[in-house]
Amino acid sequence: MDKQTGKKRVSFKRILPFLFLGAAIVLAAVAGWQFYQKNRAKGQEEAVKKETVKETSEDYDEELYEKTGQKFPKRDIDWEALKAQNEDVYAWIWVPGTDVDYPVLQKEGSDDYYLEHNLDKSSGYPGCIYSQSSYNPPDFSDNHTVLYGHDMKDGSMFATLHRFEDEAFFEQNRYIICYMPEETYAYEIFAAYTFTDAHLLATYDCTDRSNFGNYLGMVKNINTQNAHLIDDLSGVDATKRILTLSTCISYAPSNRWLVQGVELQ
Repeated sequence: MDKQTGKKRVSFKRILPFLFLGAAIVLAAVAGWQFYQKNRAKGQEEAVKKETVKETSEDYDEELYEKTGQKFPKRDIDWEALKAQNEDVYAWIWVPGTDVDYPVLQKEGSDDYYLEHNLDKSSGYPGCIYSQSSYNPPDFSDNHTVLYGHDMKDGSMFATLHRFEDEAFFEQNRYIICYMPEETYAYEIFAAYTFTDAHLLATYDCTDRSNFGNYLGMVKNINTQNAHLIDDLSGVDATKRILTLSTCISYAPSNRWLVQGVELQ
């Protein structure tokens, strides 16, 4: 009892459990909402793929066979349906041997919009596979194109690119396929390695052929832990175009896991 006011004092120790309970409820609600959002976005991606990508298992893609020597199944992609879902879709990426099989997006004027926005433009994870309009046009025409995707715990987005950390897997799975409305690009994977979180396109200017050659020379000498490179790198030079897939490393937030391929023509 407060002698001056005559009112009972409320002990902090008595209300502390209620404060903890309230905080726990808020955290649970946030976690639940994030879980719902992730599963909703994942379900949407799966539905879009089912509706827009038709694969013919009994027939192989002759264009890809000429480029890779591999009999990949023929795919028909409904680009109009994809564009109806989101006008920022410009390609579809598939990395055989992994679960990477998604539309590719680019937001004009907002480089990292799809880092935390989904195909339906809702905010949150898992985001989308995307490139940055300030650094790459949406047509894979640059010497060096970089695509970004999250390393999601549920294995979605670019998470299964970490399979290339295994040397045997790296040796047996060697291609990246990028479908576009008018053409299909095939890349032979020549390197997979841990790198810093430096912005590759801002740090290494590959628009100039000489600088591009210097950058490729650096890559060929990468010697980080769990780095893998093909034995014959003679076909990876400044006359070719390369594609880099970049994702996070959960246990090393200041690093990135990179998988790189050289275009096959």
